[in-house]
Amino acid sequence: MVEGPVDDDKIAARVDEYLEGIISKEQFIEELTYYPSQQICFCTMRSLRALSLSKSRIDSAMYHIDSEVLLALMKDYGMSELEAADIYYTSETYIKLTDETTELYKKTWTEIYEILKINLYLCGDFR
Repeated sequence: MVEGPVDDDKIAARVDEYLEGIISKEQFIEELTYYPSQQICFCTMRSLRALSLSKSRIDSAMYHIDSEVLLALMKDYGMSELEAADIYYTSETYIKLTDETTELYKKTWTEIYEILKINLYLCGDFR
């Protein structure tokens, strides 16, 4: 997780302009102080999990399942962490897993992984 005083889409353009030599360092710094605000960037899946302030009984089970499923997707299909996270966290399997009423979280991560692969294959989302 990264926190800082800049959260303005115009800043990215200013960074590019500075790096390309279009604006000076002084102009760049002036722009940064001209558009101040607060930013929090959640750069990893672990930091995103930190957003949850309340702990439910599925949290600890989910943490282990999520980690193992992402690692398996990366290993078995040569995905990056970002690709694996996108596939997993947008899947029907994950939606059902986070629904306490399904009690899917009580299954092992390998069972969840097999369900995920079947669902993705049936939906045509898998390679």
